[in-house]
Amino acid sequence: PHTWNDRDTFQQDVDYRRGFGSYRCRFFFGPEPTGNDSPSWWLRSDGFYGTGELWLNGRRHARFDAQYMGLSIDVTECLSCSELVLGIRVTNRCAAHVLPGIGMPDFVLYGGLAGRVWLEQIPSLSIERDETVVTTEFVGETGADLGFSTFACNRSDRARPVRVFWTIINRRGLNCATRLS
Repeated sequence: PHTWNDRDTFQQDVDYRRGFGSYRCRFFFGPEPTGNDSPSWWLRSDGFYGTGELWLNGRRHARFDAQYMGLSIDVTECLSCSELVLGIRVTNRCAAHVLPGIGMPDFVLYGGLAGRVWLEQIPSLSIERDETVVTTEFVGETGADLGFSTFACNRSDRARPVRVFWTIINRRGLNCATRLS
């Protein structure tokens, strides 16, 4: 991953490159358990600007609009074969609805995957990271009151009881609070 605008931005009388770039990676994937308790697999990335397409084994799997947030795309159904060719095509040209009527913005929309990209295995019973919220209710001289909410997802066909334990660790790495919800 990189940005293709690392040398062409903020130069007198030079327009920075806006356009398409592609990435491709081939890897081998071992057999995974199947059935109700099998995990799901998600392609994730760090944040970057751009819209694009995710291709798996020569077929378009998804379109995305990263908007500096990165990717989080379920690719479980595509991992049934042992060899996988993953392709990502991105562009740093902004869509007309992002900046209507503006051909060249007055800020840089850096192109390329500027951070890492990885496959993440999610168990069939898991906490949804995008559905977890921590709020600060009160901050004082000696402590703080925090609020927590999350969503546990059961992707299997059987009922499973869930107990969530929250542990707060301070900047020195010490456990300062634990709670069962």
